[in-house]
Amino acid sequence: MSLVRILDRAPVDSIDDAIAIMKTIDESLPDNDGVKWFNRLYLRVTVSVGTAVGSAKFNDPAFLTKLDVVFANLYFSALATGLTDIGAAPSAWRPLLQARNTAGIARIQFALAGMNTSDPSGEIRSPTNFARRTTKVSTTSWSALKRRSRRNSR
Repeated sequence: MSLVRILDRAPVDSIDDAIAIMKTIDESLPDNDGVKWFNRLYLRVTVSVGTAVGSAKFNDPAFLTKLDVVFANLYFSALATGLTDIGAAPSAWRPLLQARNTAGIARIQFALAGMNTSDPSGEIRSPTNFARRTTKVSTTSWSALKRRSRRNSR
């Protein structure tokens, strides 16, 4: 099934519907498509949120459900827009969409790309810059996470 047809099922009204679209995207995209790896990470996060909401681990599960659905729809909308015109996609999504078929970018970089890859101008200058930025972000994030973990364990 084409990505366009898959995204025709959006917007969604539930976490389960978002998961269904993400699973279909995952099954449809080839391994060399960077969107597949962002989508797979997002799918795992969404499944975890859905499970946690279902087991009442949050003070306001209705709010978290709504938040999760809104963000999934923003992703689906950005992806659908980028399929026809990358320049019309929201600036935060353009790096991922522009570099999605660029060889030499690690899967983890694509997975992290949709989280926050745009430079302050919201633009990406080249796939090489994309690779450098996501490497820096992932290294910085990992270092910050380790520091925070050490502080919390004291």
